[in-house]
Amino acid sequence: MIKPARAKREKFAERINELIAAERPLRELAGNLSRVAKYAIDEANSLSLERVEVRLPRLPKKLDGFRVIHLSDIHHSPFTSLDHIRRAVKVANRLKPDMFVLTGDYVS
Repeated sequence: MIKPARAKREKFAERINELIAAERPLRELAGNLSRVAKYAIDEANSLSLERVEVRLPRLPKKLDGFRVIHLSDIHHSPFTSLDHIRRAVKVANRLKPDMFVLTGDYVS
């Protein structure tokens, strides 16, 4: 016959083992979430500049060399500061475009 104190200790040890087994996936999840958060913050504060030349055979001559700046997915949020947005606009203005096109998400 198992003594009541021993049964309680065994039950307690069993519960501790269950908690330890459950802790590992939670730690892995927390690690993955922190990597995703870091990527989101890093990505939110990066600027990407891509130059694309579009050839249109029937474009009127007066529009030859017409420059368009496309700003997209500004996502102003706690992770994307107003200074970052100002920097993006400053970079775009330095390129002396003929037209700005703004698309995407503006606020997150």
